[in-house]
Amino acid sequence: MLGEHREVDFEAADMVVRSPAVPPSSRFLRLAADHGAEVETELSFAMRALDAQLVIGVTGSNGKTTTTAMITAILNHACKPPRRVWEAGNMGRPLLDYVDRIGPDDVVCLELSSFQLEDLHRLERSPDIAVLTNLTPNHLDRHGSFEAYDAAKRAIYQYQTESGWLILNARDPASASWISTAPGKVARFCANTTPPPLDAFVGLEPDGQSIITNIGDETCHLFSANDLAVPGEHNLENAMAAATAAMIAGAPAASIRPALSAFCGVAHRLELVADKDGRRFVNDSIATSPEAAAVAIAAVPPPVVLLAGGSDKGLPFDGLAEAVVRHGVRVVTFGATRRMLANAIHEALDRHPNAAPEPTLAKNLDEAFHKAVATAPANATILLAPACASFDQFRNFQQRGERFRSLVAELGASAASSNDVVN
Repeated sequence: MLGEHREVDFEAADMVVRSPAVPPSSRFLRLAADHGAEVETELSFAMRALDAQLVIGVTGSNGKTTTTAMITAILNHACKPPRRVWEAGNMGRPLLDYVDRIGPDDVVCLELSSFQLEDLHRLERSPDIAVLTNLTPNHLDRHGSFEAYDAAKRAIYQYQTESGWLILNARDPASASWISTAPGKVARFCANTTPPPLDAFVGLEPDGQSIITNIGDETCHLFSANDLAVPGEHNLENAMAAATAAMIAGAPAASIRPALSAFCGVAHRLELVADKDGRRFVNDSIATSPEAAAVAIAAVPPPVVLLAGGSDKGLPFDGLAEAVVRHGVRVVTFGATRRMLANAIHEALDRHPNAAPEPTLAKNLDEAFHKAVATAPANATILLAPACASFDQFRNFQQRGERFRSLVAELGASAASSNDVVN
């Protein structure tokens, strides 16, 4: 709003409120602190105001927004007045907006990024119930290494008391080391037929469809995989994590299935934008890492034309390139990373010749979209799953997703409901 950063403003400030996107190492923040200013963030302000409320925090490299929304949906279904559920955090709803309305018996569900969790380290405070959906390399341009990224994420549980709960993905090897350092209790969820032993769990029966839990009194059925309206095994894991957190927060087992059956997804997350003459246009602009883009490819119907590219987060594209080759995906790369992505796919094709078409390059999303439409088969899924941040061309992933929607609308396609998802 002021148009620029001036040193004199930071030297004279009594308080500086830092955006999570601004690293704590910023020279302007150091300058303010050196001159006696208090450095705060929106989250740290708000967390200081919460006392008796039950706080659920959700983090992870992928799936944290959907999992937070699922927890909120279950608790809204289960909670009776005057208890209310508040959803805020990284999804764009500042917790500070709600603080003066949150009652002492309410539940607060927070999506927390690694940037925001740095504030919890400073406050030495963790949510009462902490959820880690998964942990893979991300935001290395900010944190510098996977170890530093991991360390930032650990604020989600490190300052819990012995009454706290940490909920982990049993199939995620990177989170295994968290178990031994958890101050409180640990629950795990598991999207295979062998529930994790010895602790609280949500897992699958041998039929591969029935989701069961031993949280509470005895092992009981929660829901079936076919009950979910959102697609993909990753969303099954998100639902398991959400069910675990909601039950620990007091939701009865009977409230899980109806809430999850009615959950239709979150905008920009495998969102079906339109279906025109058999071609499906899917907006997964939230897929800002190569791993997230690979998950999206596996979740949508083939054949797939992938739109990928954006600003560099310092993450390797090898795994995504292998997924592209494995699924025979046609790719149009765009933005600042278009050549990096294309080179990674070319290297994968050198190892697996003719397994997928050669990638096409485009300068920006608009050009990539039109090239994809021109080459896509009549029954294709045209998938925006960029694998990169958006900051080379857009303010954020939401603006990028909205531009994709606009491009689809300009084709004259019949727009689907914004709540529709791929199934």
